[in-house]
Amino acid sequence: MTFLSSYVPNEQQKKQLQYLKDLVETCQRENIKITVYGGYGLDGLLGRLTRDHHDIDILVREPERDMLKSLLLTFGFHMERENASKEVFKNMDLGKDFQVEINKQNRLEEFTSVGEKEIFPDKENACLEGFYFTTPTLKGHDHIHEMQSRRAKERGWVSEYRHSEHTTKIKDILRSN
Repeated sequence: MTFLSSYVPNEQQKKQLQYLKDLVETCQRENIKITVYGGYGLDGLLGRLTRDHHDIDILVREPERDMLKSLLLTFGFHMERENASKEVFKNMDLGKDFQVEINKQNRLEEFTSVGEKEIFPDKENACLEGFYFTTPTLKGHDHIHEMQSRRAKERGWVSEYRHSEHTTKIKDILRSN
């Protein structure tokens, strides 16, 4: 458990986490239901940051997608690129390599095949630095990770997700609690 207790976020990570908090709070006020998954989501289930993050992975339903994109623009982001499954936004104030990824409807349908409530729980179930947000359940995270790993291998992108070992450790701790 040393890797969990030894991580201290740098100033850039603190700034990115503050952005995540502001985004989540604004989405809540505007009734935009999002779920944050990936690294920030798992750390939220655990209740603390465990490593540097280079993106925020967001799932949002189609009717609210344009509202979320407009919100990102007001936060100083611009669309960097788009492909069949996601849109990637960047804001240089948060670091040249940092990005927000919004998954498209086809990816959302693929992920929710495990069950809608596993991906979009009814209430906030994650907490980082005193703010609460929604993330998939552990079962939902397992499903997403499995689907992403399979897709990456099928397409020859990577042999294994670069944070697999770290992610597995977090999931093991969550399962033991």
